[in-house]
Amino acid sequence: MPGSQARSGAHQQTGSHGMSENSGAGAQPNRARFDAEPLREVLGLQGYIRKYKALTMMKNVLASEKYEKELANQRAQLTSNAALWD
Repeated sequence: MPGSQARSGAHQQTGSHGMSENSGAGAQPNRARFDAEPLREVLGLQGYIRKYKALTMMKNVLASEKYEKELANQRAQLTSNAALWD
């Protein structure tokens, strides 16, 4: 009978794998809690990226409008100077 105890003890050690049977079910709520924080971070970063893109587009529009305004002023000056010389 001592051999049967050794076999059953070895079977208990290899069958356990260091995890309980309920560890998979218990990991789901913890995983959901840990997944919620990165999800909030990603959503927050998406908001910042959208704002950054919108501000960059507005800066580009303002720069092009400023350039067009400067060109219009220079054209107006050239025509007024030409009118003075005529």
